[in-house]
Amino acid sequence: MADRQQQGSLQDVLDTLHALYVEGRQEASALLEQFQQSVEAWQVADEILRGYSNNQVACYFAASTMKMKISASYHQLPADTRAALRDTLFNHVVSTDSTEARAQLCLAIAYLALQMVEWTNPVETLIDKLSVAGSRGAVVLLQTLKYLVEECYSERLRIGHNRREEMYKKLRAGCSRTLEIVEAAMQMHKSTGQLDDNVKILCFQCTSSWLRMCNVPVTTLTQCQIIFAPFEVLKDVDADAKLYEAACDCVCSTLYVCEHTAEYSQLAFMLVPKVIELVDVFFKCVSTNDVGKAEDLCRVFTEMAEAFLEHIATTPGEGFGDLLSVQILLKCLETGSIPMAKIMLNFWFRLSEEVFRRKEGIEFSDLDPGVKAKHVEAVLFPYRPIIQEIVQHLITLMQLESDHTGVPSTNSDMKEFRTDIFDMLRDLAFINGSINLLTFVFKSMVEGEQKAWTSVESHLWLIETMCVGIKPEDDSPVILELLKVVLSFPTEVNVALQSTALGVLAELSRWFYNHPQYLGDVLTFVCGRAHIAGLGLPCMTTLCDLAEACQHNLLPHFDTLLQVAAAVDTLNLDTPAVIQLLSALGYVIGKVPRAKAATAVQQLVDHEVTGLRKVAELRNFSSVVHYLDRIAAIFKNINCQDKEQPHPCQQVVINLWPLLSSLGTEFVAEGHVMEHWCRLIRFCLRLLESSGKPLLSPLLHVLVTMYDSQQHSSFLYLASVCVDLFATDAECVPFLTDMMSHFSNRVLTTHLVHYADLVNNPHTVDDYYRLCVRFMQNIPLSLIRLPCMNSIVSRALAGLVLHHREAAASISRFFTDLIRCASDSAYANQSQGNAVELKQNLDVLLEQNGLALVNQVISASCGSVPYHLLGLHADVLYALLCVVPMGLTQWLQQALSAVQRSTTTGLEIVTEGQLSEYYRSLTTVTGQRAMRLVMQEFYNLFR
Repeated sequence: MADRQQQGSLQDVLDTLHALYVEGRQEASALLEQFQQSVEAWQVADEILRGYSNNQVACYFAASTMKMKISASYHQLPADTRAALRDTLFNHVVSTDSTEARAQLCLAIAYLALQMVEWTNPVETLIDKLSVAGSRGAVVLLQTLKYLVEECYSERLRIGHNRREEMYKKLRAGCSRTLEIVEAAMQMHKSTGQLDDNVKILCFQCTSSWLRMCNVPVTTLTQCQIIFAPFEVLKDVDADAKLYEAACDCVCSTLYVCEHTAEYSQLAFMLVPKVIELVDVFFKCVSTNDVGKAEDLCRVFTEMAEAFLEHIATTPGEGFGDLLSVQILLKCLETGSIPMAKIMLNFWFRLSEEVFRRKEGIEFSDLDPGVKAKHVEAVLFPYRPIIQEIVQHLITLMQLESDHTGVPSTNSDMKEFRTDIFDMLRDLAFINGSINLLTFVFKSMVEGEQKAWTSVESHLWLIETMCVGIKPEDDSPVILELLKVVLSFPTEVNVALQSTALGVLAELSRWFYNHPQYLGDVLTFVCGRAHIAGLGLPCMTTLCDLAEACQHNLLPHFDTLLQVAAAVDTLNLDTPAVIQLLSALGYVIGKVPRAKAATAVQQLVDHEVTGLRKVAELRNFSSVVHYLDRIAAIFKNINCQDKEQPHPCQQVVINLWPLLSSLGTEFVAEGHVMEHWCRLIRFCLRLLESSGKPLLSPLLHVLVTMYDSQQHSSFLYLASVCVDLFATDAECVPFLTDMMSHFSNRVLTTHLVHYADLVNNPHTVDDYYRLCVRFMQNIPLSLIRLPCMNSIVSRALAGLVLHHREAAASISRFFTDLIRCASDSAYANQSQGNAVELKQNLDVLLEQNGLALVNQVISASCGSVPYHLLGLHADVLYALLCVVPMGLTQWLQQALSAVQRSTTTGLEIVTEGQLSEYYRSLTTVTGQRAMRLVMQEFYNLFR
């Protein structure tokens, strides 16, 4: 393959495969990938499959090449060769001995069926061709039918909504015969004594896929024995694990169909008794420690509960709302298996949503308040014992290992599981009431014999989740009892237990606002544990939560907090902990008298500046970042209420500026340091607001100079903050305009020249167009007057189809604000001369670029951008509809006339009727959300 003239030859491919898989030469992989892109790959893959069936590596490569070519390069096939290719694939898939190659060829046939317009009855053809090819043909048929229905609903193959719907109708028409084929395969292999587990697995998998993807008629399902065959496997605890899993999947798919109980009630009545029979099998698996099968059965039970969820939430205890399925899930939870608890998480979330919806429906009704209360109670009452039992089981499930040391890692499986349970209980708590659940767990913790620390910690963690819902005005005695227990923990108890106790205090921070008399003891508890290894960050995080909720109430303790800050080096707190401490102080500093606030801030900053100077001299980049973040934390949360006088921190920041300026110049080449440098200055400017005006000119000079040296996008972001803060001051506008002119010339002539530059520099795109947005929002005329304005718009037009979310968002917002700025209401407040000039310039811009803008938006709705970005383009189009409706109608007509109606292979993508309806909908929508829905529906035609 090294010789380009012989690159596609059969022998070159075989030699390259040998080099990769036998000799281990990894560079051969790139050559094979390059070959697969070529047109010759079709012929060579066919030759390998014909003549080298004994070479499994070559056969697998050829089969995967066929699959890849059909899925990605179908357009390369001449129309008169497609039928021949189909027949060739049938021959190859039956004759190959390689299981892996056969699977690839089955996928290739499925991809061909989905794209080949002239193949009108794929299901019938597959059955006719393969059912007569013996036992192997039956296996191939099952596998191909499975892939066909799965890939029809997969977005891996972009065939469009119209073709997908066309294929769906064909598949649904063939579902009865497909299930008959599956049953026939089971019977054929059984009668010949060859019904091995692999055939059963394939039968179950094929059935499962067709049930989930196709709306199979209920009469077909109730008369189909393959639907009930998996239950026989599930009763056999000695069955192969893979077979057991496949049978479980098949049952789950059948139950999934039963969610539509109005249509499938007969099937549901037949399935429920069979599922209930599996409960004894489940306990047998648990007793024999067969974890895999027990989890499989738990999935079945959960699927049954989800199938009848609507009934469970609306008519509990009646018909399909029988709570037996929920009781079975509680039995699974009782086993203490975390994987099983995860399996049923989604059901509990959905149940909470449905019950909450019913409760809200009553509360927002016109009923008398007393009647409302009775109805709400009637809705919630059936579920309260269930929630209480869940909590009881979770006490055991949440326990850490007895030899656990330290705070649970944020990356541990238990931490992830606790996060899920935290969300679940938060959603379910309204049923019983947070205070009632807290009381239940607290009594369980303190009553009875003395418990191990792991049990106490588990109880406390559940209490922490309940505290989220505690109201500040709640005076329940159990909270005081809880505080007494928590604050009595000695420092010698396990660190994990103390960390969870701190979490409880943090969640009660809003409650302390109404009960400030306990803050002194709480602060003593929190600060007194900061020196313990592993507890520094939990302590300071709790302190920060308390400070945010109880700012005024912490004023008597302000000096104590300052003493803790002065002792951070002694406490050996790491940077995240120090940041939390300084953030906590920031909340309180905003409430102290101005003079004292200025002194305190200067004291805190001086302490951090001392360390910053030392690490800067050593050029320790990571430490410089840490100190910049610590100083930023001081300024971040200060909120002085008196806006009329100069900010008390103004002089502190002015004194700090020379050091920051020199650091910027010294570390300008270090992008990570500059990000944090800009972040610190951003917090300083946001804090000072108009009091930061003396810093503007020197700051902009430094920013422009540094950007000429190193083009960090964070400089552009900081510039946008300056515009946001100072654009309303006429004296500042010339400085901001000069800065924008300099940045624009640099960006547009150096970094964002071609489309590839936009793709390769998404952060620059994001921050530069955010800067443009700030100008459009505050001083639009200053931006419009720039000589490079046309270049700004042209780059933005090209960048509209970027796939980077933040970059695309900034560009779409730029266009949205530019368009809205052209509306009468936007320039009405300008002076008369400015208003006329602004209108004239914007009218010209829209006239010149309107069609190109709409073309890009329509291109996005035809699939040129990821689906999740479509809403951004809808906002642009809606802005055009609001501001220039007449122009939009003309641009839309031209843009839609150029939309591709069908593929080169004959697949119809969009009809004339659909285009006409799309045009009508786009020009008549009445809101942004409606515009998004219209574009999303059209986008589906191209998926």
